[in-house]
Amino acid sequence: MNNTLKVLTLLALAASAASGQVALTQTTLAAAVTQTANRMVVASATGISAGTVLYVQDYYAAAGELVTVQSVTGTTLVVIRGNV
Repeated sequence: MNNTLKVLTLLALAASAASGQVALTQTTLAAAVTQTANRMVVASATGISAGTVLYVQDYYAAAGELVTVQSVTGTTLVVIRGNV
């Protein structure tokens, strides 16, 4: 397998400090992401903001990866990988 993640689903876990509830948002990547990329283009960024923790699930892998969103511009996410 090459070093490109073919991701099926991103789940955004956004906690609301006021209500103490966790909201789940599901979207997909609009393009493949390399193993070292810090930018991800998603189909929809609705419900995703800076500080959101995403679970990125590779379609072919048993386990996924947690990333933290640094910024959102349109449907492009800048993320921090490997330090959640």
